[in-house]
Order: sequence, then C-alpha cells, then structure tokens
Amino acid sequence: MEDQKQQKSLLKRIRNITLILLGLIILIYVIINIVFWKKGMPERYFEYTILENDTVEIEYYRGPYFLLNIPETIDGRTVTSIGYHIMWAKDIKAINRFSPFIISVHLPDTVEDIHAYAFEDCTNLRTINMPSNLKRTGIRILIGTKVTKLVFPESMTEIGCGQDIDNENLPCTCSFSEMKYLREIQFPESLKKIGNNAFSLCPSLKKLTIPDSVEEIGYGAFQESGLTEVNIPQKLVTDCGCIFKGTPFEEKLEKEAQDGFVIFNDVLLYKYCGSDENVVIPDGVETLCSRSFWSAPDVKTVELPESVKDINNAFEYSGVTKLLVPDNADPETDMKYDDYRKLRRYKS
Repeated sequence: MEDQKQQKSLLKRIRNITLILLGLIILIYVIINIVFWKKGMPERYFEYTILENDTVEIEYYRGPYFLLNIPETIDGRTVTSIGYHIMWAKDIKAINRFSPFIISVHLPDTVEDIHAYAFEDCTNLRTINMPSNLKRTGIRILIGTKVTKLVFPESMTEIGCGQDIDNENLPCTCSFSEMKYLREIQFPESLKKIGNNAFSLCPSLKKLTIPDSVEEIGYGAFQESGLTEVNIPQKLVTDCGCIFKGTPFEEKLEKEAQDGFVIFNDVLLYKYCGSDENVVIPDGVETLCSRSFWSAPDVKTVELPESVKDINNAFEYSGVTKLLVPDNADPETDMKYDDYRKLRRYKS
C-alpha cells in the first residue's frame, strides 16, 4: 500500500514537472514570436530568389512561428516580391506544417508584387497589412484565410489591375477573391481603379464605401459578395459590368429601377432588368456596361440614343437580335459597333 502511494506521488510530481516544463517552452515560444515580430525574422527561415533587378522574391517560409514578420532586406538586398504559394516547399513538394497556426503577417513596404495563392495555407491568418508600394498581385492571394479587414495605403491608385503577375498574357483578376471572412475594406482617397473580380465571392462583405476618386471598376469586382449597402462613385462613367451581380445590393437596385433601367450617374447604363421586347435606351446615356442585358432574355430589339458613345459587350448572353442606331451613325465604320456584326442593324 505504501509503495502504491509513493508511486502515485512520484507520478504526480513527474506530471507537474512536465506541465511546468511545457509551460516554460510555450512561454519561450511566445516570447520568441514577439521578439521576431518586433525586430524582424532571421533570414534563415526564408528561401528566396534574387531577381534581375537585384532584389529578393520570397519563395518559401520554413519557420515555425505564428507571427510572420517578413524582413525588409535579405542578404543585403531589398525584398520586393512575395512569391507563389510561399507556404509550399517547391523542391520537396510539402506544405509548412506550421502554416495553419500563423495568425498575423507583416509585409515590408518595399514589397511591390504578391503572387497567386501566396498565403493560401494560412487558414487561421487574421491580420495582414498591405504594403504602400504594392503594384501587382496574382489571383486569390488570401484565399482560405480568416482575414476580416483590409486597409489599403494612401499611396495606392489601383487595386488588382494591369496584367496578371503570373501570366502576362492575361489581365489581372480575382486578387482578393474568395475571402470568406472579409467584412471591411478601407480604400484610400487616392484610388482610381479596382480590377476585375477583385473582391468577388466575399460573402461576409456587407457594407462598402468606395471613394469618389474611383473612375474605373473592373468586371465583376464585387459579384457574389454579401453587399447590401454601397455607394456609386461620382466619377464612375466607364464600363463596370456585373460588378454587383449576385449580391443583395443588385437586387435592391433592380427593385428601384425606373422602367427597368439601372443607371449610374445619369450616363452609365449598368443593367436593364425589364421584360419589354423592344427597348429604347433613355437619352443621355453614354455608356452601356458589359452584359447589361444578360438578365433580360425577352428583349429582342434595342434602340440607341445619339448620346451613346460606348456599347462594350452589353448584349453578350442576351436575346437581342436587332440594334437600332441613330440616323447619324454608321455601324460599318464606327468602332463602337465592331462587336455586333452578327446583329441585324437598322437605322432608327
């Protein structure tokens, strides 16, 4: 009996010592995280490539820490690029096993490029900053993360625009797409353009303020998001087809549409959602957005006013077969009619 008591006492002491040691290890681990977060991480935790301009692109993060602070310089060279899928070791084809534990990432302002799926495997990532010099992005750079807020620096004029960083034969698209937990975006007053599908498929994004400085919003920029409330920038007069497609906000626009026309800033026809077979576009409209007649399959004939300057791909996926143009228009020479040679055109 006495031996059993001594054995139990010994086991209890071993357990307590083990818990204390484990607690100390965790404490040291947390302290190291905090130190690296404040001072920057050692270069040994990164695999990288030296680019043609003698700057560094991060290719792989091999560290075990939950706070990831990417240094401004490595090997005496400036870090300007975050590579494709940096949690994936390309040589051994394995994911950093600690990537699901990363909760915060800090990028130096020297970063200009972020490649596709850069932080895909950081499934518990909650915060990340946008570098002030960010210029180009690949697709879905934060897909699968738990980031709830994006704040873009004042220096930025474009988000998700230009050519795809990973395929220069394609336009940039879906830069911040499929962020399920994204609830808030803060755009700078300097912003001019938002790219194609830039924030699509973000169901938690409900309200949004777009600066009036914005002049262009790419196709489907916010489609299939959860938007219920958003302003239309006063300078937005160019093609912005389907930017709110599949959102509660577009449903609201349709309900408020006058005679089936959803028109932005008096000159931009965003969408026609009526059921008439013959449609006369209101005078004063200058631009028709891409696929603006997509949701109106009953429309067969559309009459354009003299004010229209750009048609874009307004009738793609529609049932429109006739396009009535103004008397002073020449569909055979006017460039804006180039995409509609298949339509039967008549002088109005």
